[in-house]
Amino acid sequence: MTGSANSSSHSGFGNIIYLLLILTISCQDTTVLYYQREGRTLRLLESEFKQQHTILNHGFAARDSKSIVKVNVTDTIQISKDAILFKYNYVGVLPNGEELPLNAPHEGVFGYIGNRLPDFVLPDLDGQLIHLSEFYGKPLVLNFWFRACTPCKKEMPRLNQIKERYEEQVTFVAICLDDIDELKGFFKYHDFDYEHLINGGEIANQLGIMVYPKNIVINREGEVSQILDALLETMDEDENVFPGKERN
Repeated sequence: MTGSANSSSHSGFGNIIYLLLILTISCQDTTVLYYQREGRTLRLLESEFKQQHTILNHGFAARDSKSIVKVNVTDTIQISKDAILFKYNYVGVLPNGEELPLNAPHEGVFGYIGNRLPDFVLPDLDGQLIHLSEFYGKPLVLNFWFRACTPCKKEMPRLNQIKERYEEQVTFVAICLDDIDELKGFFKYHDFDYEHLINGGEIANQLGIMVYPKNIVINREGEVSQILDALLETMDEDENVFPGKERN
């Protein structure tokens, strides 16, 4: 089939370029490599990317021991003097050679970048109704999560650290998809030091959120400036979020 042949050729060429770049960069100890999947905003360090690839490969191979997941590098960007960003997609390869694109889902929420979110209303843990617009006036981070989401719970300690450092300049609000009955006892075992709104499932669907956790950074004017799958990075006072290790 012509489409598959073209896809395979492009993927192979992209991987050759990727390998050549890695060989070149390996001689430069100070170069940091980041990886960003097409359709996502989260940038992974090389070790995190390899771990993700290993997990995905293992899961895909469960259907057949000869099936694999390969990386198709779509773009390479020099983002600073000592940092390079690889954009990529995953491609599943079946034993018969057929290739299946494993693209990240397109989420409608990214269409809000540069615009305001609808001024929705949700209850807090005490049942008081809160308008989103009540938090405007200084930078705001909205974290969408649900209690059965393992990645959501995994990032909570880091979210607490970021909040502790920047709470004078930034407002941090967690929006949980669950209701109050489903959350009973949760905070006894999980420390999450954000202001909490609940029953956010319908709002998340309206916004087009499909992947969790989801962190939406809103500037002082109430406009969405960044959307990230996980806030495992560091914020600065200008509302920017950086990948990797914490910066001074």
